Amino acid sequence: MLALSIACTVAAVVWTYLVAGHGGYWRTSEWLPHVTREPDAWPDVVAVVPARNEAEMLPVTLPALLAQEYPGALTVIVVDDHSSDGTGEVAAKIESVRPLTVVAGTPAPAGWAGKVWAMAQGLAAAAFWPAARAGLEPAGYVLFTDADIAWEAQTLRRLVAAAEGDDRDLVSQMALLRTATGWERVVVPAFVYFFAQLYPFRRVNVPGSRTAAAAGGCMLVRRGALEKSGGLAPISGALIDDVAMGRMIKRQRGRCWLGLSRQVVSVRPYPRLASLWQMVARSAYTQLNYSPALLVATITGLLFLYLLPPAGAVIGLAALLAHAPLAHGTAPAALAAGAGLAGWALMSLSYLPMLRLYRLSPLRAPGLPLIALLYAAMTADSVRRHYTGRGAEWRGGPAGRGYAWKHYDPGKTMKLRGGPVTISVQGVVARGKGEPVEVTTVLVPEPGPGEALVSVQACGVCHTDLHYKQGGIGEDFPYLLGHEAAGLVDAVGPDVTDVAPGDFVILNWRAVCGRCRACSRGRPWYCFSTHNASQQMTLEDGTPLSPALGIGAFAEKTLVASGQCTKVNPAISPATAGLLGCGVMAGLGAALNTAGVTRGDSVAVIGCGGVGDGAVLGAHLAGARTIIAVDVDDRKLEWARGFGATDVINSRTADPVAGIRELTGGFGADVVIEAIGRPETYEQAFYARDLAGTVVLVGVPTPEMRLELPLLDVFGRGGALKSSWYGDCLPSRDFPMLVDLHLAGRLPLDKFVSETIALGDVEEAFARMGRGEVLRSVVTL
Repeated sequence: MLALSIACTVAAVVWTYLVAGHGGYWRTSEWLPHVTREPDAWPDVVAVVPARNEAEMLPVTLPALLAQEYPGALTVIVVDDHSSDGTGEVAAKIESVRPLTVVAGTPAPAGWAGKVWAMAQGLAAAAFWPAARAGLEPAGYVLFTDADIAWEAQTLRRLVAAAEGDDRDLVSQMALLRTATGWERVVVPAFVYFFAQLYPFRRVNVPGSRTAAAAGGCMLVRRGALEKSGGLAPISGALIDDVAMGRMIKRQRGRCWLGLSRQVVSVRPYPRLASLWQMVARSAYTQLNYSPALLVATITGLLFLYLLPPAGAVIGLAALLAHAPLAHGTAPAALAAGAGLAGWALMSLSYLPMLRLYRLSPLRAPGLPLIALLYAAMTADSVRRHYTGRGAEWRGGPAGRGYAWKHYDPGKTMKLRGGPVTISVQGVVARGKGEPVEVTTVLVPEPGPGEALVSVQACGVCHTDLHYKQGGIGEDFPYLLGHEAAGLVDAVGPDVTDVAPGDFVILNWRAVCGRCRACSRGRPWYCFSTHNASQQMTLEDGTPLSPALGIGAFAEKTLVASGQCTKVNPAISPATAGLLGCGVMAGLGAALNTAGVTRGDSVAVIGCGGVGDGAVLGAHLAGARTIIAVDVDDRKLEWARGFGATDVINSRTADPVAGIRELTGGFGADVVIEAIGRPETYEQAFYARDLAGTVVLVGVPTPEMRLELPLLDVFGRGGALKSSWYGDCLPSRDFPMLVDLHLAGRLPLDKFVSETIALGDVEEAFARMGRGEVLRSVVTL
């Protein structure tokens, strides 16, 4: 026990150093340097894309690179490195207004690594670029990227502006990797975390420091720095080209910058642990320079730093609780437990920023020791691969084929139905009226024209989904439930230009057509011909599914019309963003758009669930003087106060009409918003408004409900009786604005999230919603 306590203390001291003094590797705070002034003249850029067997990937990613909104000249060179799937032919057929050259790769000379040789051939082809042939200056920068990298439209502009403004010879961004599957969520954030621990970004970015690295998916290199180094010859044998590139530039006193990005995104899926294992194991031993001593030190270090603290904590606590006699008393056990817990806590805290970057639950952080154990096994396997001749293969090689999304393992994650490809995901399905929902396998087709495939990151549990389950909206069972969602675009079909792979989007059920009589009159928020995906998602037996509101987002992935994807700032949490997809937007829009609440108005909201509280928040945002919340649940009324209600009425114990009139000088409210959808509460709203006031119905009634009002009262009270469809919102206008308000601290959308749950918890979430225990349960994936 004494030896264990000493070892745990040493580990805790090491973790203290790592957190406090190792270049802040864990902070995820290195983003592209802010530039106050863009270049007067934009330098030319040549982008080099080495590709082997990437015929399926290039049509997804290459158009985004070719469509960069870059003011200077951009030429793209794809090097087809002995592909067997027609990569070169596919690349050549991609249309672009930018120059695109496809180079057929030649065999690598002795001493050259395959990928570096492909990069060198692209660099050589740049010398024959039209500007060079005309005797002009060569391109100012070379952008080395990979075939799986998708680019936000302004990314290259920002990269060049940062390189010019901060005088950097190499600017590199770590692509945001996919975390769509369970194993991706386990392995990928840790992959970036361990990389940053090896090469702390802050140290890389200090001119003159010895720490050098880069990220291979995005390396913008000044042409002069490459020529000064002698091209790529100094790193010809490098199997880890990005780190070697950083070292080469630093050796000639070049200035490097390495950071993170949400605009540079890898769309390469790793559907199974085996593919992730291959990603790590193919280069781990190479990273250790094939040194057995470094291998032993690395595995020992992983076990000492990551496994020892939790083991010491558990063993020490167990000894203390057992009250067993110990050779040196209880002090060593207490020290082992305390030091172990301290080390475990420090490593967990250091992992939180990376989990936040990938929008994953912080509850995953204490599991880092198990992930480190997995990485130790991958590292050991890398040695086996090396000595059996399978090590350090380029991703395009036989064992590391560049998976496009179609390349999932047949029979497990892919099924062929007469040609079209579908992927298997887990989704929540309601099979019959009133039956409990179930999590089952759903087949999602690849996106066709005008469609987008979206990896769902979060989806709120809305009353509308419950209405579907209960048969209150239709009888088109089975339903794929869920619609209040946000996620990342995985892939798009032909003719899609509004979103691209990697975009963070909120899904909406109002994909405006732009042609109907409402749209043609300039009122697209009333669009009468909104559209959904043309293809159907199905059960495994081929039974078509009816997606709730045309979305069906209680699933790992869903297929929607591209117009149902609204791109927003990815800094917002997916669990928060998704709520704008339905309930919260309906409430906000009922107040802001339909009712047109203005400063000084008096507003009453009947029903304080997610929609009603959205209306309260909207009235508060608009500057209403008096905001009265009405409900039968005191807990919900307290929630409403948190969103801006100035007064509350419990209609179980008080007459809401009389109460609203009393709080408005005896007249009634200027605007009354009914957020329940029942005849009796609508009647209360009708009589609780002032003369010439407005009633807005945003609650959804069921088909059998009827309303009876004296027609003379309808005439005599004047004003307006309105229904609010989806808050009369225009997603492309409203979603980005509301997200920006939230990020600015003016719209507390995160307060709507009562809990986050898994797919299997939806049935219980419906029950909690019915009992009024939650404002919003949100499924996170």
